[in-house]
Amino acid sequence: MNPIRSLVSWSLTTSITLVALSPNLASAAGEGWLVDFAEAKELAAKENKDILIEFTGSDWCPPCKALQKNVLSQDIFKREAPKQFILLFLDNPRDKSHQSEEEKAQYKRLAEAFQVTGVPTVFLVDAEGRAYARQVGYNGEKAPQYVANLSEKTKARETRDQFLAKAEQAQGVARAQFLHQAMQQIDTSLVLTTYKQIVQEIVELDENNQAGLKNQYAAKIELERIKTSSRIAGPDATLRSVDKLLVEMKPEGRDLQEALFLKAQIIYRQDREGCKQALITAHKAAPDSDTAKNISRILMQVFKTAIESKPEPPENDAPQP
Repeated sequence: MNPIRSLVSWSLTTSITLVALSPNLASAAGEGWLVDFAEAKELAAKENKDILIEFTGSDWCPPCKALQKNVLSQDIFKREAPKQFILLFLDNPRDKSHQSEEEKAQYKRLAEAFQVTGVPTVFLVDAEGRAYARQVGYNGEKAPQYVANLSEKTKARETRDQFLAKAEQAQGVARAQFLHQAMQQIDTSLVLTTYKQIVQEIVELDENNQAGLKNQYAAKIELERIKTSSRIAGPDATLRSVDKLLVEMKPEGRDLQEALFLKAQIIYRQDREGCKQALITAHKAAPDSDTAKNISRILMQVFKTAIESKPEPPENDAPQP
């Protein structure tokens, strides 16, 4: 088995009606967690907070259990996370005897709406229900680092909102540029789904590619198409499509990173050195991204190559305000 695909698979795919919270559900969800999305949004709006949604398989998924044990049940998480988030627990257990029909239907509906492909998947969502960050799988982060990362992501959402507000006061290419700056704060995996209408508007406003945005988003869309069709197309055709994208569309930043990361997974068996260099280049393209963290782990475990990353805060430290 391709060890890179195995590692990626482990982290990525191991896998509205008020619902009364029974004692059994309360035990499954944990203290302080809601199980109803509508209630969570209402409370988030009232308390001026975002929502942290965990899609999980509480009684069968090993990474879900590890995330619960190492992060969600730790004092630092229970103390710090509720200051910024309403916590929403969406479970898909094997034993559904303690779930209402409404809760089971809600999971199915929201998993489809958020395009959940594996568990655990954690989303950060604003009070309106718009996701702005996503983490699929659990890569072993300790609770202090996990909580610190949550705080960093909320700052990105605040910056998103600032640029969206500026876009409201602008027109034409200037508006497109503000919208683009807002999208730069969003998890790459969400830009073409949750914010599809904004992407379409950016492309229309920069119809002549005056700001270079039309071509940039064309590259994003093409890369997403390649990913979606990769299983049907097969590795050789997918690799040709990725190489063509890199040459013709010249993606940058996180788009370049995602393209090179996909290429590295394809070429691992026939070109280990090329794979390693693709991963290193991909990491440099956007070193602070979640994908970069995954790349760092793969480089160490597969190639014994370390890449510098931000130091983790001490176990007992709370995140900086």
